Amino acid sequence: MSLLSITDNDYNAPTKAQVQYVVIYLIETIGVSKTDISTHLGVTAKGNRTLNNWLGNSEQQIPYTAWRKLLSLAGLSIDLMVLSERAEGLLARKAKQLAITEDNASASTLLREAYNVLDHGTSAERLMLLDKLKLHFK
Repeated sequence: MSLLSITDNDYNAPTKAQVQYVVIYLIETIGVSKTDISTHLGVTAKGNRTLNNWLGNSEQQIPYTAWRKLLSLAGLSIDLMVLSERAEGLLARKAKQLAITEDNASASTLLREAYNVLDHGTSAERLMLLDKLKLHFK
C-alpha cells in the first residue's frame, strides 16, 4: 500500500485497487457510507461521482491530499507535519523574536528590581544585585 509521503523518493501513487481496498474497509469494518467518505474528503457527496471516479474505470486518479485523508479516516496513517524551508525559516525568526521579547521582559524585571534595591535595599542586597546584573549583561 502506498503509505509513504509524496516527498519520499520511494512514493508511488495509489492504484485503483488500493483506493478500493481502503474504501471497502471503511464501509465494511468502520461502517461509514460512501457519502460519509465523500463528505470527509471534501468532494461532491451527491451520487459520490468523484469518489466513484477514483474507484472505477475512469482515468481520474485520487489526488495525494484526498488519499492521505482517506488513509487517515481509516486509521492507516499517522500524518506528520512536513515543513518547507520557508516555513522553517519563519518559525526560526519567530522563535528568535520570542527570545528577544523574553529577554526584554527579564531585563525589565531586573531593572525594576535594581531600582527597588538601590532605593530601599541594604548594602548586602545591593552587592547581590550587582552580581545578578553582571550575569545578565555578560
